[in-house]
Amino acid sequence: MKKYFRKIKQNRVLLATLFIVSFIPVIYAGTFLASIWDPYSKIENLKISVVNEDEPVIFNGQNIELGNKISDNLKQSRTLNWQFTDLKTAEKYLTDGDTFMIVYIPKDFSKNSVSFLGENPQKVNISFKTNVSKSKSGEVISTNAAQKLSEQVRVQISENYSKILLSQLSNVQNGFSKAANGSEQISNGIGSLENGLNSANSGVIKLKNGAEKLNSANQKMAEASDKLAFSATEISNKTNLLSQNSENLQKGLQDFSA
Repeated sequence: MKKYFRKIKQNRVLLATLFIVSFIPVIYAGTFLASIWDPYSKIENLKISVVNEDEPVIFNGQNIELGNKISDNLKQSRTLNWQFTDLKTAEKYLTDGDTFMIVYIPKDFSKNSVSFLGENPQKVNISFKTNVSKSKSGEVISTNAAQKLSEQVRVQISENYSKILLSQLSNVQNGFSKAANGSEQISNGIGSLENGLNSANSGVIKLKNGAEKLNSANQKMAEASDKLAFSATEISNKTNLLSQNSENLQKGLQDFSA
């Protein structure tokens, strides 16, 4: 054994070769440990692809576009390296290891988000797709770390969704309030119109009563006129009779004086 060591010491090339070969595992282990020592220190550089295919909808006169709102909020966020692209490009990035995750917002996202206010509520989905085995960071980040990163993305998306949905529904509620106020004003107007019609009806009834009274007075006046005409005829007859009697009396007095 000593003989072999003595030969190695004498052969410097062989000695250097053995030293380098024995040092390779140390280099590899050190590089590997350094790469996964703190996987969250540069998380803001982690690329996440966002695919927004949501189509805005009109609900109670309000334009609901939750997908666009969420995308706008993520563009202002610096917690992760958000990349906004189409689905085909995002899947290519994921396959090539150029992105860690795909966040997919479907086209019926806004529509289903407000469906719970109707008779047929639909499930709201935002899908998350990862490919740890192909991702560059997935080769050095453990499965547990990948799950934590995925959960962080989900939480951020969910928070954005909740805030934006409440904001959008607040606008819808204001629309309902305005509609309710308008309905109340219409109801008050109908009440006023009904009162006006009642007053008009009351006036018509009074006018009818007045007309009936006037008609009754006209009838009484006609009857009085008839009675007056009859009395005038009687007076005329009595006057003629009195005139005849006066003539007869005068003739009688003349005969008596003769």
